[in-house]
Amino acid sequence: MKLSSVELFKLICEEIVGSEKIVEYRRLFFKVFDNIFNTPPFSEIHTQICSGSKAEGLFLSGSDLDVVRTMVKFIAYKCGTTEANIDTKKAVLFINSDLASPGYTFLWIHDKNHPEWRDAWIKRTYDGHLFSSRRFKEWIKVEQKSKILELYNSCTCTMDAHDLNGPCISNTRLDQAISIVCNSWPESAMPWASRNRPYRCLTQDMINSQINRGVLLVPMGNKTESVNAHPDEWRISFALTEKDLIHSWNHVQMVCYACLKIVLKEYVKPKSRGDDVLTSYLIKTTLLWISEEIRPASWTPENLTLCFRQCINRLSYYFKYKFFPNYFIPDCNMIKCNTTEQSLTILSAMLNDIGDNVIACLLQCASLSGLVKLKLDRSISNGLTSFDLAVLPLFSSYLPEIRASPLILIKCIKHITSLTSVEIKNLYLMTLIQSAYVQGQFLPKIETLHNEVFCPDTVTTKRSNGIP
Repeated sequence: MKLSSVELFKLICEEIVGSEKIVEYRRLFFKVFDNIFNTPPFSEIHTQICSGSKAEGLFLSGSDLDVVRTMVKFIAYKCGTTEANIDTKKAVLFINSDLASPGYTFLWIHDKNHPEWRDAWIKRTYDGHLFSSRRFKEWIKVEQKSKILELYNSCTCTMDAHDLNGPCISNTRLDQAISIVCNSWPESAMPWASRNRPYRCLTQDMINSQINRGVLLVPMGNKTESVNAHPDEWRISFALTEKDLIHSWNHVQMVCYACLKIVLKEYVKPKSRGDDVLTSYLIKTTLLWISEEIRPASWTPENLTLCFRQCINRLSYYFKYKFFPNYFIPDCNMIKCNTTEQSLTILSAMLNDIGDNVIACLLQCASLSGLVKLKLDRSISNGLTSFDLAVLPLFSSYLPEIRASPLILIKCIKHITSLTSVEIKNLYLMTLIQSAYVQGQFLPKIETLHNEVFCPDTVTTKRSNGIP
């Protein structure tokens, strides 16, 4: 079967990615999802940031949801920040990357007597006190496992039981990483802000806003120079900026992103014999690099296969020369040290083959051969809007089973889409989602919400007659 680039674009939009509106509504769903968990009681210890491909707007078969949880009682600043500019109500840390691996940092404790600190986390040195990533992970895994699991299992009641895996609290559909907010953009990433971008794909306002928001710090040491991660380093995460940059992509870039992820999961991995060299994050990084190098006007359906091939060729190049530069800190090589030369050679050759036979390789993937398609309840699928098509599968994945007439839910969602105020839409949808967490009371709450928002006169009459 032969397809043109435009035909491939249409096929992927229809079967996998959806329309531009559907992608937009998926992003809205996770924005609301974050807002819910960033209010008490959920936000008393952590705040939530949905990241990864789902929060970026894709809904690919078999992918889990990435969630970064920030510890609200901790905050990091760059070294030299004055006392007047730090929040001493929180446990304060200072970042110092001078002796750390590229892309990583050490966290120095400002006041070890702050009540949030635990002796088990702290490593004492001649220069001061370090917040050790390894000790923190060990404490989570051993001392606080039952407490943390109880907290997360109660807050995310739509998921299966969680387990701890390194710095993450995970299950089959959810991967949660714990992090600390750093309000300062790291010095090692400053060249990202000023480097030459021939097509000006990022405005100066976009760049400035990202620098001002800072980064996240994740308890994971560098593994590219040693089999064992450095015990005291913290990885600098640009997850917030990455999500914003991807949200600025056009729809062809999103389709190209989906194609790359599908090829990784359904073509490369089955042929890689267990080697986990090429990851989703490396794919994202490659597309971020390529998006700076291709003229924005070139991202069209007619050029989809050409842009896809350029990404594949770049991946092959990185693996051939055994250096994969981080998008924000190019000195950081993201290929793990224990990756064998044979694995890199095989992967590079496989990617070259994909680049030479783009459409043929894509059509060998189950998602594009028709084996995996978006499935909705046939009784309610007729006449669904883009909003419905985007949100309903997410409801089924991240909320409890809804024990109510689907027609009531559809009616409410359609009313949401008819509103003109974005704020009201968000508020109403957020309340709708919150109500779903109380399964037994779902239907009465939905009906009450519907009547109060859209039939206020009826509600007033009922209440005046003593009807609840």
